[in-house]
Formats: sequence, structure tokens, C-alpha cells
Amino acid sequence: MKIVTDMIWFRTSTEKQSLNWLGHVERMAEDNIVQRIKRWKPMCKRPIGRPKTRWEDDVLEDIKNMNARNWKKAAQNRDIWKQVVEQVRTSYRF
Repeated sequence: MKIVTDMIWFRTSTEKQSLNWLGHVERMAEDNIVQRIKRWKPMCKRPIGRPKTRWEDDVLEDIKNMNARNWKKAAQNRDIWKQVVEQVRTSYRF
């Protein structure tokens, strides 16, 4: 049981950190280098097969699983975003 609890704690703590960073990035100015890198699309050809998952894809999947609506607007307000991130931590409690 301890291993399962530790795994769940690790998953929720990494999700929380990812969501914290996402909120931080969303509040940055549009001309910030981090925002530019986030929007960047490579021009080269991709290898054959399924495309690799990006960090943003994983975080957006977590938001989708949380049923968080209007998350971009919520991320602009730090206090509201903290409440959204706190939902991740409390949703996996036993």
C-alpha cells in the first residue's frame, strides 16, 4: 500500500508543479522568450510514426481530466490559479 501511496503522491506533486509552471508561463508577456518557444513549431520533417508527446500536451491532458474550463483566463489570476492547482492535490487523497 505504501508503494501505491508514494506513486500517487509523486504523480500529484509532478502534476501540481507542471500546472504551477503553466500558470506562470501563461501570465508572461507575449514577447517573452518562453512564450515564443512555447508557440514555436519546427519546420523540419518528422520521423515516421506517432509524434512524440510534448510537455504542453501532457499538462493539457491533466487539465482536461480535471474538467477545468476557461483555464487560460483562470491562469491570469494567480489566486484563482492556485485554487485550480490545489484541486489536483486534493483529488487524489484517500
